[in-house]
Amino acid sequence: MCTDASRLAQKKYNASPQGKETRRKQKEKKKQEQYLPEEISSTVDGYEINGNVVTLRSGKVEVREGSAKQLDKGAIAFLKKQKISTDDKVMVGKAIMPESVYKTAVEQGKQQTQNFKANMDKNVKGYSEITEAIEKRRKYDDQLKQDINKGVSVFRSDDGIPTSQDVEKLKKKYPRAAAYMYAEGYANASHHAKAMAGERAKTKIRRGDSYKKAIQDMEQEWKKSLNYNS
Repeated sequence: MCTDASRLAQKKYNASPQGKETRRKQKEKKKQEQYLPEEISSTVDGYEINGNVVTLRSGKVEVREGSAKQLDKGAIAFLKKQKISTDDKVMVGKAIMPESVYKTAVEQGKQQTQNFKANMDKNVKGYSEITEAIEKRRKYDDQLKQDINKGVSVFRSDDGIPTSQDVEKLKKKYPRAAAYMYAEGYANASHHAKAMAGERAKTKIRRGDSYKKAIQDMEQEWKKSLNYNS
């Protein structure tokens, strides 16, 4: 039975730095448990499938819904020469695979895409709103430049077009999304180590981890890489 004394002690603990940190970790753990897998793998008829990528002897093949075609004459002749049945086989580009493998890869690819979107919607709120505002501004500015270069003297109203100040306000409103976009900058870098650090940070943020810690780890990882290579 919970007494007044125990309730008071719990209240004091919750208000303490240790208590706040405990609650933060519990909240973060709960988010992580709700994270949907973005990497789905399976083995079908001896073929390794990672998402929508199928590993064949000739290499890896990325499949998309509608990309499979019936075997052509050349493929049929090749299989018969190898004494391999042509039943239930399809072609994706020049690659030949069982239809069951193709269908599994398509479904896994769809599921990964759905899970990625769900994780973004849940743990990176505001991302779409910010990127749409940036894109709207970019299109307006590009069109304005084209008009000027062509000597077109048509007035273009920028009513409803987000300004850079509007974008900054959105980033402050959605700090997780802003952090994710910062990590994207790293992930798009030409330097492999920097890009990998950015990708790891993006995954952590989508997973529901502390965005501040994810960014801190990313920047430290990049700095260590620079020191290692110097």
